[in-house]
Amino acid sequence: MKNLFITSTRHNEGKTLVTLGLTSALASRVRGVGYMKPVGRGSVEFAGEKIDHDAVLIKEACRIPAFVRDMGPVCYDGFPTQWVSQEGRDAVVRKIQASFSRVAVNRDLMVIEGTGNAAAGASFGLSNAFMAKLLDAKVVLVASGGVGQPTDEIFLNKNFFDKAGVEVVGAIVNKAYPHEFERINDWMRRALEAMGIRLLGVIPYEDDLARGTMLNLFERFHGQVLNGESSMGNPLGTVVLGAMSASSAMEKLTGHVTLICPVDREDVLVSSLSAMYLSGRKDFTLASIVITGGGKLSTMAFQMIRRTTIPVLHVEQDAYSVLAEVHAGNFKILPEDWSKIQRAVEIVKDRVDVKQLLEALQT
Repeated sequence: MKNLFITSTRHNEGKTLVTLGLTSALASRVRGVGYMKPVGRGSVEFAGEKIDHDAVLIKEACRIPAFVRDMGPVCYDGFPTQWVSQEGRDAVVRKIQASFSRVAVNRDLMVIEGTGNAAAGASFGLSNAFMAKLLDAKVVLVASGGVGQPTDEIFLNKNFFDKAGVEVVGAIVNKAYPHEFERINDWMRRALEAMGIRLLGVIPYEDDLARGTMLNLFERFHGQVLNGESSMGNPLGTVVLGAMSASSAMEKLTGHVTLICPVDREDVLVSSLSAMYLSGRKDFTLASIVITGGGKLSTMAFQMIRRTTIPVLHVEQDAYSVLAEVHAGNFKILPEDWSKIQRAVEIVKDRVDVKQLLEALQT
């Protein structure tokens, strides 16, 4: 059986969600499934080492029995100029091969996660196509919902893999909006069959999977958790920016609210807490609060926060930077996000033809 290499046509297409779900689904059908992300971008501290986020997630969520440093052997930020030279590139390749040989021991199938599209990394000779060839894998492409653009991008990426001598066995369309689901499923299936590519599944867009949590903001901005640490994994609510008068802010508080409040607008913070706990307003709930900017809250405001169970994070960045991050919506699934992990596993199991994928890997 060939190994499986999963990558996307662009960044932020939901590749890691698909990889998580497929790794879990394959583990229920194949005796031993391993995982590796040979080259990662961005890192977290895990077991005293800098490791790619996704490698940590898959290890924890799927309980992969391997050293995490081998599952994510190479991780970089910025442009790795040291890899441009032949000597630097060869050293990276040797490190990846050594880690792969350890992770793949007693594994009948290895799931390998790429970074970006087929050509990502080509500028220093370590493209996804090169990696798939190096690790003897067939490819599944992940594209986002739509018709024209995803089809073009799948075709473009397939051509790059073809030139590297790597077979693309299928594609998965992610983030398909419900009202377009049937049209995408019908059109993409016919379009991809004409290219000789199997459509393995279409996954609908789900707001709960896309919605961030306070843990996501803590990972992005760091800062200090002032309250409600046990609730940091709860989803963000409707965002209200507290950079206005307290009376104006009160009019915007409705439903499930995440308040982003500059530290110098303590009047908005105190008014919001008072409206919820003292005035008895029932039309809104403060789901979470992000205090932004340098400086400290007054003792009174801090004590009010501590009397609640609301998760509160104080970050140095300004309110508009936090707001932009929330609206961008490119939130990763974290190892602590057990509800998201469970849903990702369920939705891939329901929407992706794992049996057809296994048959393609065996031919």
